[in-house]
Amino acid sequence: MPAVSGVDTTSHCRTDCKEFNQSLDVDDVRTLIRATTARASAPFCLFTGSIMKIKNSLKALMRRDRNNKLVRRRGRVYIINKKAPRFKARQG
Repeated sequence: MPAVSGVDTTSHCRTDCKEFNQSLDVDDVRTLIRATTARASAPFCLFTGSIMKIKNSLKALMRRDRNNKLVRRRGRVYIINKKAPRFKARQG
């Protein structure tokens, strides 16, 4: 970026960044992380893959497909489905 005489661009950028960081919420950050960690060969898309549902109870979700499996990982309960990933869910 070319230097502009008489204008302090660094303080202006810091102020904008602070306002930007304060305006972000958790969902925006997750969406940005998901978009930046997508495969490089794939076109830019905010939601790559299937989105996981988060439910208080997984009992009803287990009955939705016969290939659903209940697993525990890192202290959380998940439903995974290899044949139909749209049924992914986490208890929370």
